[in-house]
Amino acid sequence: MNNIDDIKDLTILIVDDNSQNIQLVHAILQKAGYLKIAFATSGAKALELTSTLKPDLLLLDIMMPQMDGYEVLKELKSNELTQDISIIFLTAKADNED
Repeated sequence: MNNIDDIKDLTILIVDDNSQNIQLVHAILQKAGYLKIAFATSGAKALELTSTLKPDLLLLDIMMPQMDGYEVLKELKSNELTQDISIIFLTAKADNED
C-alpha cells in the first residue's frame, strides 16, 4: 500500500462472541472510514470466513467458548493460505502472560 487512503480498502474481520463488543468496534472502524468490515461470533465461523473473505486483518477476541482466540490463531498460522493475515487480539485479560 502506497498511501494512507489505501488502508480504508482493507477487509477487517471482527471476531468476538459478544455482540456488543462487535457493535462497538464496528462503529469505531466505520467512523474512521473503513468500509469493508465483517464479523464472526465464534472461532469456527472466523476460520470459515477467512477462507472466503480473505481479510487483511482480524480483530480477534481471546476468550470465546468452544474455540478461543489462541486456537483460532494456531489454526490460521498453520495454514499456508491464511498464515500471513495480520491479527490483533482484543481481550479483557490484563495479565502479562496473556
